[in-house]
Amino acid sequence: MLILISCLGLQAQVIKWNPNQFRKVDMAERSDTAFVFVSNRPISANGMTEVPELTDTSQRHILYISKEDSGWMVQEMQSLKEAMALLPHRDWVIYTEGMGKTFSGNMKRAYLMQKQYPVNVLLFDYASINHDLGLMKNFRFSLNNAKNSYRQYFQMLDSIRYFKMKTELFKEEKITLFFHSMGNLVFREMMLHKLTVSWKEVFVDHVVLNAACVPQKNHIQWIQDVHFAQRIYVHYNRQDEKLGGATLLSGNRKLGRRFRPPYSKVIRYIDFNSAVGSTHNYFLDLPERKYRQSKIIHHYFEEILQGREVQLSDPDYFSGRGRFAGARINKDG
Repeated sequence: MLILISCLGLQAQVIKWNPNQFRKVDMAERSDTAFVFVSNRPISANGMTEVPELTDTSQRHILYISKEDSGWMVQEMQSLKEAMALLPHRDWVIYTEGMGKTFSGNMKRAYLMQKQYPVNVLLFDYASINHDLGLMKNFRFSLNNAKNSYRQYFQMLDSIRYFKMKTELFKEEKITLFFHSMGNLVFREMMLHKLTVSWKEVFVDHVVLNAACVPQKNHIQWIQDVHFAQRIYVHYNRQDEKLGGATLLSGNRKLGRRFRPPYSKVIRYIDFNSAVGSTHNYFLDLPERKYRQSKIIHHYFEEILQGREVQLSDPDYFSGRGRFAGARINKDG
């Protein structure tokens, strides 16, 4: 299927399909703005339509997306390996977003991740907002869709594990699993259902739980089973306004905001509050928001997303107990 989305009308999500056909991307067409999507939205190929704000866990669409001068070019690929092989030899970020993202909104986030950091991006896409619903119903809608998508995420990650261990696809490239906000629920559900118990290899360099909108209570019990990653980072901000609201809606303290002991010795907890105030998204500079990363924070995420170990004792970054050094800044979320 072939889709063309206008840059000017991005939120409309109107697409043109070439039904039942897969278009081969040749070397000359590869773009330095390209990334990969794995989506479980019920995407149809019946002429012009809109990408639904729904999740269907019986479907999986593998999409190669690039930003062109005329808009967004999106085409469905026959296999995940084929799509990932089209991108250059760079470290990989397997990226999962949180609540409130349309299909085109996730495209924008993946593009910004790829643009702001020297990495390849694979974004796992599920429906996390429905504009026909109110706030509370949307919160539950997003929460349930994230939870229900864990098996498809596992299937995708199991394929990546195979590529890493058995093929030449990755070679020396590092792999980081990055989850933001409610996207962390996908990972938590996969771990709670013990789907990774047969994985004996360490094939992931970093697991990053960023501003995690998951319960803080008993987090050690499921994170301690992440034996397939070299390092695990939890990024938190005790004044995160959006996670404060999520706490009120759900009735439980969030891992990405504040928590109490016990702590896990296998997790590296990073406190961002002294550097970002009440900001929720501090890993991307979004053009429509006032928040802009400091050079220190950008460099930190550049290192983390490329799978490089960050020393918590490094005075260039931290001022004791993993707390980020830096001035308070805007309150944008």
